Amino acid sequence: MAEIGHRTKIFPFDGVADSRREFIEWLLDRCSDEKTSPEDILQPEAIELIAERSTTALQIHEHLAKVLEAGHATAERPISAALVESILTNDHSSWVASITRHGYDVRSLSDFLNIKQAEVKQLFAGQLDPMREQELGEQLKVAGLPVR
Repeated sequence: MAEIGHRTKIFPFDGVADSRREFIEWLLDRCSDEKTSPEDILQPEAIELIAERSTTALQIHEHLAKVLEAGHATAERPISAALVESILTNDHSSWVASITRHGYDVRSLSDFLNIKQAEVKQLFAGQLDPMREQELGEQLKVAGLPVR
């Protein structure tokens, strides 16, 4: 293994953290015809919202796909920030994965929030009452966990 280590070169990959908006605009530009600008597809506020809510290139791709599918289904062009907000608000998987990566599972969150494990499972599945979900989300934000 040491011999392999001597033959490898490590390249830092910081991702698109500092240029998410530009990355989204580049994707939209490259995936559309030359007559269509990114602002013809998504309103600038919508692009900004996706950039704020996405942390990796993979998340940007996933969020863009969901937003473009919803825009096509509703025939909205350019896609508004309100539609993007409704799509991303319903996307529980991103913050659930983030909390899990930080080492919190159902049991630890249940203990931390002083609630039943079944309620945490409902929270993760997006099946909780919206008011209760918001209440628990606020508690997690206060604790400094990565929740929208």
